[in-house]
Amino acid sequence: MTEKPGILIVDDDPDPRNILSDIFKAKGFMPIAMETGKAALERVKDEPPDIALIDLKLEDMSGLEVLKEIKKLSPCTECIVLTGYASKESAIEATNLGAYGYLEKPYDMNQLLLMIQRAIEKQKTEEELKKHRKHLEELVKERTTELQKIINLMSGREMRMAGLKKTIKKLRAQLKEAGLEPVADDPLKEGGRVKSKT
Repeated sequence: MTEKPGILIVDDDPDPRNILSDIFKAKGFMPIAMETGKAALERVKDEPPDIALIDLKLEDMSGLEVLKEIKKLSPCTECIVLTGYASKESAIEATNLGAYGYLEKPYDMNQLLLMIQRAIEKQKTEEELKKHRKHLEELVKERTTELQKIINLMSGREMRMAGLKKTIKKLRAQLKEAGLEPVADDPLKEGGRVKSKT
């Protein structure tokens, strides 16, 4: 997320576009105003915004279509639908498409700003969780690599021990052929030595 959260405003009416742009600038946001859904989607492809405010009825396409496409292009962008034609059906559809909020015009500016602030806080929390998850995954990967090295070392030691035992067995056979035999069962043990049969 940028230092100044970017807010995309998609509305074919110039008055709300300009008013919202001025308010957001004053509040420390970076507003991007677009008149059509198509222009908004092109902008999202180039520079995904943190927040998108979408008018439900646009001249070139439905605001719900714009919402759907924005969520495809930029799943992390939180979308808020603004409409003067609110209905239960459109509110449900907007929610199902991933809208963060749905406000009926004329809306209370403080309510809108609060909704935007909460959406930004949600994004920050998700980013922190994503970083934490990535850190844990890297930690698990690192520990798994270390464990595998230990297992490989132990396997190598076992192979060396098996080879040593084979060598000892061979030496014991040679000692017997030479008329000698080890005092201990294992010549590697302390005190182990060989003696003559004669």
